[in-house]
Amino acid sequence: MLQALPVSQRQQHMACMKLGSKPEIFHREGHTWFPLISRSGLLEKLIQNFSNKDGSRCVLQLHELPSGAKAFELVAKFCYGVKIDLTSLNVVSLRCAAEYLQMNENYGERNLIAQTEVFLNEVFSIWVDSIKALGTCEALPHAEGLHVVSRCIDSLATKACAYPTLFGWSVSGCTNVQSPAGVLCWNGISTVMRPQSIRED
Repeated sequence: MLQALPVSQRQQHMACMKLGSKPEIFHREGHTWFPLISRSGLLEKLIQNFSNKDGSRCVLQLHELPSGAKAFELVAKFCYGVKIDLTSLNVVSLRCAAEYLQMNENYGERNLIAQTEVFLNEVFSIWVDSIKALGTCEALPHAEGLHVVSRCIDSLATKACAYPTLFGWSVSGCTNVQSPAGVLCWNGISTVMRPQSIRED
């Protein structure tokens, strides 16, 4: 199940997309690995290369997974059809995790790479969400390689050029006001205003 907020609501609130239809209760123990393996090219390869002739258990270590255990839990929920909410604050980490796990269309239709890409396009259409998504890229080096950073910046630059009035809108609750000390506060960013001299012709 895939649900997206109507356009009118997306303009007023942070974008949100729901994936999955099963109850949100998710048990980490006792599940078969099959849904995860069938959706992930990396996990499939790791399992195929594992040999347990000595009867040992298969233990996979994914130390390089972007965002670590937190992202993996969301990925697992996605694979099992458990409800998860995609937001501008988690979509970049999930996009990076999906790329690392090779969750492309070769391992199932509407896989996680495709789903996160669809939602990223929604995020890039909204000013506030683009800023939030860009902020999460700082802790995700993989985002640069996937061109998420450049796409965020491009979307913001396009909006700035097309709608210059957006610069008068408060993102973090601070409007364009000037303090007595000559500090201009724009969208939560303080800058010291330099005096400007006026020449008479």
